[in-house]
Amino acid sequence: MREFIEHVADRDAFMFRPNRVTPALVVGSTTWDGFSLARKSDSNYGPTIDLFGPGGAVRAARSTADTAFRDDFDGTSAASPFVAGVAAQVLQANPFYGSGQVESTVRGIATAGMISGTMSSDPNLFVFRY
Repeated sequence: MREFIEHVADRDAFMFRPNRVTPALVVGSTTWDGFSLARKSDSNYGPTIDLFGPGGAVRAARSTADTAFRDDFDGTSAASPFVAGVAAQVLQANPFYGSGQVESTVRGIATAGMISGTMSSDPNLFVFRY
């Protein structure tokens, strides 16, 4: 598990914690403009990013009521818990998996080549479901 989270936008993720902690999935965020999927301009980037998740106008639960939600959750603050949820589903389906097996499974279900605007060192992997 990650010990420390620091949000620093639009920077090489290698320079900031917790990306140097292993095993861990380091997540970047994407946005959808109605026509294409792109790396969000404020998403971190670089070779330590493992994959990208939805990071624009994500529906998220609110604490104000049992059925309350918001549709404007965005950035890596939205993409990371989305990918964590996919990892939780992988672990639920495979309860004896270790962290490395969960990570490789999540990477394996990611779709390659969908994201525009990635840096040359970024993986072009997008997780949107399990």
